[in-house]
Amino acid sequence: MAVFRLQPCPPNLDDPAWTMSWHRKPCYVVAETAEQARLFAGCAFTVPLRSAAELATGLPLPWSNPSLVEAWCLTHIADFGLPGSVSVGALPQPERVESAAA
Repeated sequence: MAVFRLQPCPPNLDDPAWTMSWHRKPCYVVAETAEQARLFAGCAFTVPLRSAAELATGLPLPWSNPSLVEAWCLTHIADFGLPGSVSVGALPQPERVESAAA
């Protein structure tokens, strides 16, 4: 697995699709591909629908749209959890396993 950094594109934060997400800042995701990382972020940050009218708007999820969110694979960083793990803010550090032989 790899760690991906997803970064919303500032010029496009006013796009109506962002009304479907409660988070609009960078995040880190453990995934196999950038597309999978986008899907996981979309699942983590989607605003629950409150009415049938919102469902009818047909707005796409912003995290899946490359013109709204850039994705980078951070090859120099070890993953920090199971596939689909999402973190906001500072990149989490993997737990250290102490050697039994001391």
